[in-house]
Amino acid sequence: MDVERCDGRNRVKHKRRGARGDPGTATIRAVFGSVPAGTINLTVTNATLATLAVTPPSVSITLGKSQQFTATGLFNDGSTQVLTTFADWSSSNAGVAVVSNFGLATSSGKGTTTIKANYAQGSTTSSGTATLTVN
Repeated sequence: MDVERCDGRNRVKHKRRGARGDPGTATIRAVFGSVPAGTINLTVTNATLATLAVTPPSVSITLGKSQQFTATGLFNDGSTQVLTTFADWSSSNAGVAVVSNFGLATSSGKGTTTIKANYAQGSTTSSGTATLTVN
């Protein structure tokens, strides 16, 4: 785990490196000048992604509209995490809809397409799909 201390101008004053990938807990404190601004605990686990779900799983929209999709990971320890902005998104039919890096599908024609999210964790990639129909 990397530990950094910044001087308020986003310059690192101190950096300490621990073993990467090791589970553990760290307390992160924010200080503005000499005034404490907040504290949060961060826990790193060995959890691995079990499934990736894309929601809504099936939706219809009218031509000219957009639909936001969300990718949520379910991990083997039972925890979940929204992975929408970390996933790679694609549409099986760009003539029906194109999808942004953030899971926003924009219609481009009538028909049905499969919206797919891929999320890589180490050497393993998990996928989830949804169906989008444009009327």
